[in-house]
Amino acid sequence: MQSVLMQRVSTAPAKSSFNRALPGASHVYRRPFTAIAAGKKKPPSSTAGVGFAPPSSKKDSKTKRKGYEPEMDKGWFHVADAADFGEKQTKSVIMSGNQQALVLYKVGEELYCSDAESTAFRFPLSDAKIVSAGGDPQIETPLDGTIYKLKTGEVVKWCPQNNPVRFVLGALKKKEAPKALKMYDAREDDEGRVLVRLD
Repeated sequence: MQSVLMQRVSTAPAKSSFNRALPGASHVYRRPFTAIAAGKKKPPSSTAGVGFAPPSSKKDSKTKRKGYEPEMDKGWFHVADAADFGEKQTKSVIMSGNQQALVLYKVGEELYCSDAESTAFRFPLSDAKIVSAGGDPQIETPLDGTIYKLKTGEVVKWCPQNNPVRFVLGALKKKEAPKALKMYDAREDDEGRVLVRLD
């Protein structure tokens, strides 16, 4: 029987492949194999076709996406480019990993970053009005008029009742303590990338 086995093996092609259906599956996978000689199995020269991708010399395209830059200093993320602002002073961004929403602010040469929503009524700050008070940049929430300092997120005015709509909104928040806006460090690097450090 051994001679019959050796005869069958010796007449097998040096390299071949076969299709094998997975139990209960509607597809097949390919697996390379080589002939057995002298009772020893020669390992496949490639992992292609057995569910493993061979190492690629090219960088993973994900490393070039905004919000995913592993080569950055720890904690800093590339979230936008300086050119993305255009003529506007604000820019909304969403992190590609945890989907965190942020708003970037450009005041002269300075960059600031905050959470995307106000703390009073969670209103989007993408269209917040940027004002300056004695050289201290601030933003005003379009809906309720709450004003925050861009450097610290500190509340300057909490839901001022200075028009009919804001009068109602201010009444709803009258007994609530002001909540500061979460701010993040932001900077522009030599390549024009806007980087944000998340805590």
